[in-house]
Amino acid sequence: MIRLLIAFILMTLHCQILAAPIKLPLCASCHGMDGKSLQPIWPNLAGQSQKYMAEQLSLYKNKKRPSDIMQNFAALLNDQDIEELSAYYSQRPYLSSSVGKNPLQKAGEHLYKLGDYKRKIPACSACHGPLGLGNNPAKYPGIAKQNREYFIQQLYAFKNHQRKTDPMSVMQDVSTRLSEDDMQALAEYIQAL
Repeated sequence: MIRLLIAFILMTLHCQILAAPIKLPLCASCHGMDGKSLQPIWPNLAGQSQKYMAEQLSLYKNKKRPSDIMQNFAALLNDQDIEELSAYYSQRPYLSSSVGKNPLQKAGEHLYKLGDYKRKIPACSACHGPLGLGNNPAKYPGIAKQNREYFIQQLYAFKNHQRKTDPMSVMQDVSTRLSEDDMQALAEYIQAL
């Protein structure tokens, strides 16, 4: 019985390895095999929308989304690689949730769920969903459990108009109204979401 169980486990692992994209090691060196990044300045990819990820990789490849690192890696990918990698990471489970109750996270939760009407900041949940899982048909990314440093870096990229890949410049517009404290609070909440 034990031999049968071991054979089954080995066969399952073998099938999983065969199902992994050929270029996965290229991405996994930073983003991990499971989509959990190895450094806080890099994004987690686990559970991200396949459509969104494929679009972003194409933008990097065509030098329409700035990043010296990602443009170089994306240049090594063909269209099939992009589809396979996007599908692979989209099927990895989201990281587990652990929303805390510190004051910064509470402020971030308020902005995320309700926005700030007086400052014309819409609720993040309107586009990214109540659980931060995104909106695949609209190509709004999942942001739940995103690394704090990476999240803040991207908000500043939108705010400074370095990143212009958002539909109708929504993120560029919203980020200009976010203070540094707002960004810190949102990042704390998002990372714990």
